[in-house]
Amino acid sequence: MSDNINIANAVKVISDSTARVAFELMKEIAFHEIHQEAEKETRQYWLTLFHQCMKATSSHTNLETILKKE
Repeated sequence: MSDNINIANAVKVISDSTARVAFELMKEIAFHEIHQEAEKETRQYWLTLFHQCMKATSSHTNLETILKKE
């Protein structure tokens, strides 16, 4: 037996996972920073920013800890 599924409208997937929140935070920060410096479009920039956003959305509450390079 098979089920027929028809989707009539756009589908929106909503997630409130830590990674999703960090990704949205990263996009928001990058939007404002990139307008200040076009040079920030490097892999290191994006990975560092995402890592910091993951820390911010996890248990790290201290800004110094979030921004600390490891």
